[in-house]
Amino acid sequence: MPKFDAPTDALAQRSVRSVKSKNTTKAGRFQRKTVVVLPEQVDYIAEIAKREGVGKMAMWRWVLDQGLLAYEDGARPEKAEARATARDVVLYHDTAVWRRF
Repeated sequence: MPKFDAPTDALAQRSVRSVKSKNTTKAGRFQRKTVVVLPEQVDYIAEIAKREGVGKMAMWRWVLDQGLLAYEDGARPEKAEARATARDVVLYHDTAVWRRF
């Protein structure tokens, strides 16, 4: 059994370069972003994706697209109340859409 000094030793150099590059925020034509959502929302998106027979990431993109379409049609988010914590800022949304959670 071969011994590896680093986990990337067994990978092709092209694969290693793509992971080590500074542009790891890209995924094809998509850009990776971090959003903070409630655990219940994560579960609900997974449930809907399974029910609809689509991937979870495709479902998240669809939800985002629908939100943008609603915005273009005149819908506006309510102002969020923010509270600073030691680690980050926690946003509290009190809209009819998220009262379910």
